[in-house]
Amino acid sequence: MNDQSAPDCGTQAAPTPPWRRPEVWRRHLHPALLVLLVADAFLGGDLSAWMTRFGLSATPGVRVALLAAVYVAFRLFGPIRSFGRPSLEAVGIVLLGVATAWTRLRTLTWDIQHGAEGYELLFISPALEMIRSGDLNHRFHLYPGLFIYLLAAVFVVAFMAVVSGQPGATFEGIPSTGYLGAARGFVASFSMANVSLTYALARAHGAGRLSVVAAGFVCFSVAEIENSQLIRPDIVLETVLTLSLILMARLVDRGTITAAALAGLCVGAATAVKYTGFLAIPALLVACILARGGWERSTARIIVACAALFAAYMLCSPYSLLDLPGFVAGLAEQRKQIDPGIRSVANMARTNTLVVGARMLGYLGLGAALVGVTLALRTPRRQDWVILCFLATYFGFLAKSPLQGDRLLLPCGPVLGLFAA
Repeated sequence: MNDQSAPDCGTQAAPTPPWRRPEVWRRHLHPALLVLLVADAFLGGDLSAWMTRFGLSATPGVRVALLAAVYVAFRLFGPIRSFGRPSLEAVGIVLLGVATAWTRLRTLTWDIQHGAEGYELLFISPALEMIRSGDLNHRFHLYPGLFIYLLAAVFVVAFMAVVSGQPGATFEGIPSTGYLGAARGFVASFSMANVSLTYALARAHGAGRLSVVAAGFVCFSVAEIENSQLIRPDIVLETVLTLSLILMARLVDRGTITAAALAGLCVGAATAVKYTGFLAIPALLVACILARGGWERSTARIIVACAALFAAYMLCSPYSLLDLPGFVAGLAEQRKQIDPGIRSVANMARTNTLVVGARMLGYLGLGAALVGVTLALRTPRRQDWVILCFLATYFGFLAKSPLQGDRLLLPCGPVLGLFAA
């Protein structure tokens, strides 16, 4: 009987470390190098000058951190594949990322020496006053509190960055242009996130490679680019509402209580950015009803989503309740400031159509969006009813409201881009 040693099944070869695997290098290093090189080529000198002008530290470490954040955004919101054999979609994502950063960041400092505009001071002044007083009462109840809280956080971060480079600097001693530039850069970063979220929204609705086209409509939207240079909450509202629509698509797909809670939290945060965020509530209810799991779980999803919405709003804008007289007075003041000149539904519908056609999608894009809406109505899926409800609610509100301005239509841009693609 031959004595043959049996293979040792108890020991296994040690796994190869990730940094020694060639596929890891191809998937991560090549895209990282490409993104960093392109970003440095377009933003290299301008980025350092921009940071220095606003009193921020322009050290190599900070610049590398910012450029690494660009790469992380690509990894989170776009399938950057191996660039040994680049796909058309991956190339489109990289080009869109470069175009988005270029169109949003290159004009941030053009007129900053003239100071903030009057409407920008409406948000900057309460944030600065809140920091000086050391409380969370945003005092400007014409809007909810979340956008002002975010601005205050940006100002604190900017001050800490200055102190790290200039020990002994005081909050009042920093030039106002530094805070103004930090606030505008903050809003521009949300505008860049809107392009990525539009891609994610289109992916969630099964657009496939055409998701890049949907993101392209938002990237090159004139209204989006111009409003990204202004310190107003509309760009941030668009970001949070787009994220809420993505979560609603996940809710319809999964039908879990957790998904309903997340979607409700996001809609509550959108309402805390600007009161028109409540226009996403009907779409949220539709998502809870049409989600997987049957009608018997719809009631539970609706209750959880509404509770999460209310909790998120009160957490993100607590002084709407703690300063109830100021909150009521702010709503009354907002109603007084509405321009009563245009009250015809037909006139407002015509104005909104012209804005979408001329400044958001272009007339060809508007025609493609109308075709997409028509096709969605002919053969609707459950997820389609959610975004169709959102569009109907939003445009229905604006058609009956005398409010004007392309900024009011920004939350509809990602959805219209999805239909146009």
